[in-house]
Amino acid sequence: MIDSTLPAATAGSTSGGVREIKATAMTDALASGRAQYLSATIRDFVRYKGAWWLLDRDLWFLADDEELIASLDAAAETMRMLDANVKRKAR
Repeated sequence: MIDSTLPAATAGSTSGGVREIKATAMTDALASGRAQYLSATIRDFVRYKGAWWLLDRDLWFLADDEELIASLDAAAETMRMLDANVKRKAR
């Protein structure tokens, strides 16, 4: 689930100059709560250090396209509401 307290990512953000992250490092960030999947069911996109990251095999790449970032922000908000609805109905 996305932490809505994180600021929206911006194009050109390099998250400290890093533009790719090994899958094992992102797995650690996810396990510790420092990163969040786009949603409970969409796990190819991750919010980490205020930026969006995209999975490609064994690496995560920084999203730097403004339209993609805006789409991911919108999708995360939509999925946050849908995930909450599914969780509520599952009780």
